[in-house]
Amino acid sequence: MSRLRKLDRAVLDTSSELLDSDDQAALIDRLSTENIHSYASGKRYLSLALLVQLPVVMYLEHHHNPQAAHAHLRVLLILLSNVLTLVNLREFAVGVASPVPIAVPVIVDVVNGIICCQLLYSLGAGWSLEKLYYLLPSINLGSLVLFRWWYVSTIHEVEALGKLTYKYKTV
Repeated sequence: MSRLRKLDRAVLDTSSELLDSDDQAALIDRLSTENIHSYASGKRYLSLALLVQLPVVMYLEHHHNPQAAHAHLRVLLILLSNVLTLVNLREFAVGVASPVPIAVPVIVDVVNGIICCQLLYSLGAGWSLEKLYYLLPSINLGSLVLFRWWYVSTIHEVEALGKLTYKYKTV
């Protein structure tokens, strides 16, 4: 029974801290701002990862397979996938009021996914530990899609939270 009393006290203590409508609006604005900042920092980190890994991957591919017939094609596919990810990350704003039609980033993602599938097929055809960098474009694309999904879903959740505000006045 003592656990229930502690729980009741905890509920009563937190329920006495009601927020008025101005505090609710400030909290919702803060959540929205934090979402924008976290998405911007995620974009920066992914862009930096793309720019750092590109020369390394190109060097590794050229170093391990300098005379292979498909080495240049794989380098081109890796380069194209990273460029599509970077363009999709930097140029297409996502959100509720996006100026770009929703089909454009989706088409870029589909083309990038096809390129990633081709690279994964190349990895499966000649499996070796040195070629694990073929996974990087798929990881980059997955990270981009995940960042975008988190950002948009948080926007929708904050909007739903904004609709749940209540009027409360302290006397």
